[in-house]
Amino acid sequence: MRFTLALLLALVSIPALADRGGEATDGAVQLRPNLGWSIGRADGERTHGFALDLELRVFPNRSPWRYGGFIGGELLLDGSERVVAGVSGGFGGFGLQLGVAQRTGADGFAPSTGLHIAKTFTWGPAGISFRMTIPLADYQPAQGLALQSRGFEHAVMFTLGWSIDVSGHRPAWGHCHHGHERSE
Repeated sequence: MRFTLALLLALVSIPALADRGGEATDGAVQLRPNLGWSIGRADGERTHGFALDLELRVFPNRSPWRYGGFIGGELLLDGSERVVAGVSGGFGGFGLQLGVAQRTGADGFAPSTGLHIAKTFTWGPAGISFRMTIPLADYQPAQGLALQSRGFEHAVMFTLGWSIDVSGHRPAWGHCHHGHERSE
């Protein structure tokens, strides 16, 4: 929970730091809210869920390279909830995410914390990602029988969202090359 709050604070403060009052060519900061649907597998069982996430993208110069952070929540149809937060980086529509995921217990499974790793691709409003969660810790009840662990999880997520400029303007993919505009 502390990690999530610290990341949220960082996401809020980065746009203020990035807006130096310079020209739009200095870089850009974007927020990308997404709605998503996932299908995956955990402990040999199929999982489905609906997600809402927010990604902060910082483009430090005129190139399509970016870095930032993300935070998200997912309501899974088995009754559990999944919250994730971490850092991201990418080039153009391709991105990588690395973070920590917390999943509540449901259907006889113990709540757990895991390492979240995802490969993402976005094209306009549409996106697809493949994510995996490597278990780090399970939380058993203080009394009663031990609950089953979910183990390694993986899923494919389909998203719809849009990037909103907070400061600056990110150039289109075909109009930049190593930080300099192409001559037409």
